[in-house]
Amino acid sequence: MPANLSVHPRYGLIYVSFSGHVKAVEGVAAFEDYMAHPDYASGQKHLVNFGDATGFEGDYTKLMELHARLVETVMPNQQVLFVYCAPTPLAQELAQHAVSAWGKNKKMIIRILKTDAEAMDVVGLPGMTFTELCGTTA
Repeated sequence: MPANLSVHPRYGLIYVSFSGHVKAVEGVAAFEDYMAHPDYASGQKHLVNFGDATGFEGDYTKLMELHARLVETVMPNQQVLFVYCAPTPLAQELAQHAVSAWGKNKKMIIRILKTDAEAMDVVGLPGMTFTELCGTTA
C-alpha cells in the first residue's frame, strides 16, 4: 500500500509515509483513516514522509479537497504543524504540490526538510528515527 498512516497520541503526532507511485486519492484515504482513528485529535502535528515515493499521479482537485477538509478539522485560533520529509527531487516536488494546495492558509505551519533527522527534530523528537517512531504504540 503506497500510503501508511500511524497515529501517536503520546507525541501529539500523526505520521504518514508514501511509497511507490503515489496517487492523490491515497492521501484522501489516509486522511479518512485518520479521522476515523480512535486517537484522532484536532491540532495533532502531521509528519509526512515522501522519501520512498517513485512517482506521482496528480489530481490537484482531490488534493485541494483534502486540504479543505483538513482545514475544517482545525479549531478556531489553532495552528497545525505540517512537516514534509522530502529527501529526493521527486519528494521535493510532491511536498511543493502539497504546500501549493494549502495556499496562504495561516492555520498551517509548514516545513519541508530533506532528512528524517531534521523532520524528527522539528516535531520535537530529536534522535528518534521514523522506524523507531513506527515501533511505538502510543
